[in-house]
Amino acid sequence: MSSPENTLSDIELNAYIDNELDSIRHAEIEEIINNNPELQSKVDEFRKINNGLGMLFQPRLESKVPKNITQTVKPVVRSNRLAQAASILLAVTIGLVSGWYGNSRFQQPVTSSPTAETLVKDAFAFHAIYTPEQKHPVEVKASQYTHLVNWLSKRLETQVRIPDLSRSGFELLGGRLLSSEERPAAQFMYENDNGQRVTILARNCGTDDVQTAFNYASKNNINGFYWTDENLSFVILSNIQKHKISEIAHTVYEEMNR
Repeated sequence: MSSPENTLSDIELNAYIDNELDSIRHAEIEEIINNNPELQSKVDEFRKINNGLGMLFQPRLESKVPKNITQTVKPVVRSNRLAQAASILLAVTIGLVSGWYGNSRFQQPVTSSPTAETLVKDAFAFHAIYTPEQKHPVEVKASQYTHLVNWLSKRLETQVRIPDLSRSGFELLGGRLLSSEERPAAQFMYENDNGQRVTILARNCGTDDVQTAFNYASKNNINGFYWTDENLSFVILSNIQKHKISEIAHTVYEEMNR
């Protein structure tokens, strides 16, 4: 015969933690938990997860829902508590998956600007042109680091910082000056021990550029992320796996905001 605690599902435990049970059932479960240290530990762990998710996603939950979403979503009447609990569990799962990328900047915006799309298109073209180069992959080599920084900062009319990707296994080869939408742009190239290359394209913002979250883009087995932050827009590309390039994009963002 099963003991009372063995009949408690994770869904019911979550409902107990969220105070969604009637008073009688809540008291019954509370008594079971108080007499079972292992179950109490499980409940404590669930509460830690809930608190962590709350801290991570509360700012987004408090933000106003875009009008184009509220116009398309209609209320759904749940037929029973199990369906309601299942929806809660689904929301938690989505939150955990979203947390994989490290922070809320990886949330996709509803739309992207035409200028961002052009920058990404240019970045893929430049990546395809220069990464196969063996003799001249960059215009100024990493050995001339100070000159590279000063030169590109002057041309982009803003202080350029070159991210350090060594902790991800990529060393700087150097950079070059390019153009995107008749604006100066800087491309930095990195390489790891396997010969795989990462490029970062940075361009100063125009009047029509707005700050955006991280966006994912891919083409011909090349994965990348792009975003606009303060006075620069960035596109980072490589033929490595999506989760790896996302980690590097996160590193670049941190480097640019130290």
